[in-house]
This record gives sequence, structure tokens and C-alpha cells, in this order.
Amino acid sequence: MNEGTVNSGSSSLAVDEVISLLDREISCTDAFLALLEEERQALLKMDVTALMGISRKKTRQLERLQQLDFSMEERVQSLLKKQATFPDQAKKGDNGKIVRLSAIAELCPGEHKKKLCQGRDQLAAKRGAIADKNYINKRLVEDSLGYLNDAISLLTGAGRKPVYGRKAGSNRNKNQPALISRAV
Repeated sequence: MNEGTVNSGSSSLAVDEVISLLDREISCTDAFLALLEEERQALLKMDVTALMGISRKKTRQLERLQQLDFSMEERVQSLLKKQATFPDQAKKGDNGKIVRLSAIAELCPGEHKKKLCQGRDQLAAKRGAIADKNYINKRLVEDSLGYLNDAISLLTGAGRKPVYGRKAGSNRNKNQPALISRAV
């Protein structure tokens, strides 16, 4: 084994726990992505009842993801503290800074390192997909609210003051008029 690699049985078990947590995070992230797709479909159908249920599910799933993130951070910090060759990284974790999986990947032998790196990359890609889907869903909501405001304005002959989803005095110039869909 190389110097600086995980060499004790308990550390190896801890790395296995990190890999297990990583797999659970990936699975949980997949479930969250599925919820975002359900949300998009409900937004397109304007199904408010479904959206309320999805919102509750998203909240529960986010809580699970946060707990897994916290558990992962604790486990990684614990591993770094056990390794005398990387005291600076362990201290960073104690100061409240983000501890990265790459910090322990350097400590792991071949197969563990490969699994950690693949899982980390997969999780990062899925988290990016969450950000993208979240942005799309947010835009769908904004456009829907814009359509409602335009319809009310046309029906009532009122000015362009937003009725739904806008605070008084908010600027909506970039979204006006929203009668024609900009979605491609």
C-alpha cells in the first residue's frame, strides 16, 4: 500500500461506509429528479392538486438529501482526522468549510478510489441536472403567472399591474407581454 493510503481495517470500513452513503445519495438524487419531472408535467397541466402533493414530496426528499450530505461530511471528516498525513484537510472540515470527497479519494487504494471518483462525478452531474430542471420549472411558473396577469388585464381592461405572484412595484419589463410562449 502507498504511504498516505487507508491502511487500517477500520478506515477501510469507513471508506466502505462513505461509498455506501454516496450510493444512497445518488439514489435519493435520482428520486428527486423524478419529482422535478413530475412537477414539470403538473405545471404544464396546471394541476394545482398534484403540485401541492409534489411539493410535500420534494420537501421530504430534500430533508433526506440534507441528512445524507451531513452524514457524508461527518464520515469524511472522521476519516481525515484519522490520517496524520492530511491534518490540514481535517482542520478545514472543523472550521465549517466544505469537505470534498477528493480529499479522501487520495487516501484510498485503487478500487475504492475508482468507486469514489465515479460516484462523485455521477452525483455532481445529477446535482447539475437538478439545478437545470429547477430553473426550467421556475420559468414555467413565472410564465404561467404572466399569462394569468395578461388574461386578467385583457378581460378587465386594467393596466399592466400584476395580479398574481408579483409584489407591488416589481419590475416585469423583461417578461412583458407574456401572451406568446417563449418555450422551445
